[in-house]
Amino acid sequence: MSSSHDQVGTDTVTPNPLLRTITCGSVQLSIFENEGQRQGTPRMYYTVKVSRSYRDTDGNWNYTNSFYKSHLPQLLYACQKTLEYIEAAESQPPF
Repeated sequence: MSSSHDQVGTDTVTPNPLLRTITCGSVQLSIFENEGQRQGTPRMYYTVKVSRSYRDTDGNWNYTNSFYKSHLPQLLYACQKTLEYIEAAESQPPF
């Protein structure tokens, strides 16, 4: 009996360091460039981590991935800028 870990053609991923962070107000989108393989063929792709910073009652900075309605305009703007950045990066060789 084989497990899901034994499947042929599953992705292998080597995460790379942070490429860039796009910030709008308290919203941050962190862009990572990753190299991996799919079915033995090397490929490059981007991943994005979305977060929001806030201070707790003690004044310490914290991060969450939850957003209030009032954060949505900032989130939309940061998402658009992130998409533009990734599309520009993908249009450059060797992609």
